[in-house]
Amino acid sequence: MKKPIIGVVSSILFKQSDNVFNLERIYVNDDYVQAVEKAGGNPIVLPVIYDIDNIENQVKMCDGMVFTGGYDIHPKFLNGNSTVKSGFSYSRIDEYQIRVMKKALELNKPSLCICRGHQLLNVVCGGTLYQDISEIGDHTLKHDQESPRFESTHKVTTIENTVVREVFGEEIWVNSFHHQCINELGKDLKVAAVASDGIIESVQHEDKNFFVGTQWHPEMMISFDNFMLPLFKRLISQSYCKKL
Repeated sequence: MKKPIIGVVSSILFKQSDNVFNLERIYVNDDYVQAVEKAGGNPIVLPVIYDIDNIENQVKMCDGMVFTGGYDIHPKFLNGNSTVKSGFSYSRIDEYQIRVMKKALELNKPSLCICRGHQLLNVVCGGTLYQDISEIGDHTLKHDQESPRFESTHKVTTIENTVVREVFGEEIWVNSFHHQCINELGKDLKVAAVASDGIIESVQHEDKNFFVGTQWHPEMMISFDNFMLPLFKRLISQSYCKKL
């Protein structure tokens, strides 16, 4: 049986050197690719492109998807202006990834949406974001850890009847690299895990077989041990179902 093809949605890296300034490079962090392969999938990197038909064909050729982390989502997709705490954004990336995610939802492609991908899922479903966690107040956990990427730094509590509860149990430790987070929940999404400060750490789409968002980076944690690997294995198993 052929392994399912998992499309790893790319971003754009700005490279500045002595000879070339603002050179744009298509990239994904290697952790995503390694996690998919380790879980039994066949990863392919999907480059940021413009043509709508080509974007649709990208999604159609995949059995499952991974939406990756990255820059802030541009404020124009959040129905607001940038704030003092807004980070770097690039609307070309947003426009591409939003189209990919809408097509993946339409075709019910099993998808794991990580960090920025988790936030993007909420936006695509009509939800909103805090442009910075400081908008919530002063009594939040540290969500921009300085520890190694694979190190867990705070706990989350999972919700009954969700994928992350089935995979990990009631409480897990996760890593954390974000300053934006979900505010109002998007249509047809349900909360799957929360941190002790109330920040939504995981969501899933109620009408799809497997469309899960995690605010943490499971792929980074897999680079150290296999605790988060079952989440990627669930993505692969669901993608096998679609392939069959």
